This record gives sequence, structure tokens and C-alpha cells, in this order.
Amino acid sequence: VKAREKGFREAGFKVVGDIMTPAFEDLAFHGYGRADGTAFVWFRVSYPDEIAFEVISLFSNGAVLITSQDPNTRDDVAANVYRQGYARQSSAELIAQHNRSLAELAAKIGPPQVIAASQLGFANAIEQFLLKS
Repeated sequence: VKAREKGFREAGFKVVGDIMTPAFEDLAFHGYGRADGTAFVWFRVSYPDEIAFEVISLFSNGAVLITSQDPNTRDDVAANVYRQGYARQSSAELIAQHNRSLAELAAKIGPPQVIAASQLGFANAIEQFLLKS
């Protein structure tokens, strides 16, 4: 986590907090928000031993863009979920790829939703993500 965190900060993200919910007792999120409110980065931690690093952006039309380290991830266009996975990339590379895809998708469907880079904004982004997953 510490090794990746430096890349987040260099890309303009700041820590927004940790989120756990009783609905998913074995799931926690440690998150970072971008100052412009267009993206969050998180570590999704699932008991007993899964840690996933993901970048997410939400759109006003309900679309979700998720960039992760899972090379097997696939889009679900019917659900308006756009996933991309890249194994073995640094934080900076993964965020740069997310930014490129964000610009391409925004040109097609409109700008991303702006969500405050705060713990409440982060919680709202997670809720929207979970509803789409």
C-alpha cells in the first residue's frame, strides 16, 4: 500500500478515508480522491487475503469506468460498466491509462460526475460502484 500511495499523491490524489459497512462485513475500502472530483483510487480489501487496487470514475448517466490490475476484467456495456485491466503497472501508469480512457469515454457520453474528494463523497462513490457490480 505504501509503495503505491506515493504514486497516488504525485497524480493529485489525497487520502479521503476508510469505509466499512455492516452489509459487507468482510469488505473494506481505503480511498483517495482527486481534487477535481472526477476519480477515486482505492484499495478494496476482502477477508481473508484479497487486496485489489482500482481507479474509478462515475458519470451522470450512470456509467462507471473502472481501471484495475485484473487483466481478465471485462466490460458490461448492457449495465453501462466499462472495465479495463492491466497487470503489473505502476500506480502512475494505471492512473494515466484511466485518464486516457476517461477522456475517450467523456467524449462519447459526456463529462464524468464530480463528487467531492471527501469521506462522504468516497462513500457515495462506493455505493454507486456496488450497485453496478
